[in-house]
Amino acid sequence: MSQLTYSTPDAHGSVPDNGLIGAMLFHLGRQRFYQITGFCWLGESDEWGYLHHEVRDDGLTGPTVARPMSHLHGTRSNGEPRYRLPG
Repeated sequence: MSQLTYSTPDAHGSVPDNGLIGAMLFHLGRQRFYQITGFCWLGESDEWGYLHHEVRDDGLTGPTVARPMSHLHGTRSNGEPRYRLPG
């Protein structure tokens, strides 16, 4: 890879969708809301990741966490979707 930009495809051919920044996700297992704040390159696996933090009722947020993009559409151990996505 000569130069990494947000339009550089990852190992799966994916690029980040800027329309997801600010999106609120609802985790169906933990019953908590998370907000996507940006994207990052996960160098060990050569794939895009998203950054998110928990949004609590008291207005506070949790620490920023990075997850691979595949996590958005993944399933929990019981086979159910991990998140309810916007839209």
